[in-house]
Amino acid sequence: MKWFRFYSEALHDPKVRRLPGGLFKDWVLILCIANEGKPRGVLPSVADIAYHFSRSPAKVETLLADLQGRGLLDDVDGNLAPHNWDQRQFLSDDVAARVRKHRNGVTGNVTKPLRVTPPDTETEQRQKTETEADA
Repeated sequence: MKWFRFYSEALHDPKVRRLPGGLFKDWVLILCIANEGKPRGVLPSVADIAYHFSRSPAKVETLLADLQGRGLLDDVDGNLAPHNWDQRQFLSDDVAARVRKHRNGVTGNVTKPLRVTPPDTETEQRQKTETEADA
């Protein structure tokens, strides 16, 4: 399952707050479509978006123009993409791979358990022997 970051600051963003309910929903669906884009973050053709929305291409063009006019979509090299997509949807580390690597490193570098009381060193043994001999 592919996921993307949705920031709680949308709650306070005037561009988002001014969206009518239906347009807000459409914007979130556009974010989902962009997340699955090739490359990620780039919207596919109007026909493909129309398929996802079950709407006519003309209605999708109107929707995209509206979102672009509101500053929620940007033209990036001739393609539409959600505003600031690359800054907000940066590639994160693969947590599972990182944890696996850490665990492999730990298990490959395991030392023997230490005794609670360390054994007497040679010096301590000599001192005990000398003390016993003096007694």
